[in-house]
Amino acid sequence: MTDQEIIDNLTKKEGQKEENDAIKYILEASEFIGAASKLVRKEMKEIDMVDDLLQEALIIFIKKIRAGRFEQKNAKLSTYFVSICLNLVRNFNRKRDPLNSPYEPSIPEVATGVIDNEGKLILKERLWIVKRNLGRLSAVCQDYLKDATVNKLSYRQIADKYGSTEKSVKSKIYKCRQQLRKMCKNDLEV
Repeated sequence: MTDQEIIDNLTKKEGQKEENDAIKYILEASEFIGAASKLVRKEMKEIDMVDDLLQEALIIFIKKIRAGRFEQKNAKLSTYFVSICLNLVRNFNRKRDPLNSPYEPSIPEVATGVIDNEGKLILKERLWIVKRNLGRLSAVCQDYLKDATVNKLSYRQIADKYGSTEKSVKSKIYKCRQQLRKMCKNDLEV
């Protein structure tokens, strides 16, 4: 089935044979579920959640296709599906590790995923370090990071706000995050 046939079949009325055929093809085609499953299993911190995540990705994928959010200019439909899966994995992993911290010590968790008292203390310490270092960043970095993370503005919106380009905003936010990571890492090593 071609990408255009899948799009056409998914945009037809729900419950029709064509829609069911398209979903069945996606579930059986190696470039969709097979490729996504391999990448998700590699990136996922909790293997038992893989099937649930793939189901959620399929639902999001179908909704986006129906909403007309896929433009076939630059990517294949299977690549689009895999990118949805990877975004879900990253979001899931971020929620599990709020600081997304690459450095030790890791937060100890009991089997149920509940953080014990030692873990709560470590988390509080890390949050305190991040807050303190945020205050040490330049005002520009603080504004850019606040707009990107707290206010959830897109790069385009931030660029418009400060009269800049998307590329420079993306670069500035990256540099500010790197600076913050370095400061926090230095504090944790002390």
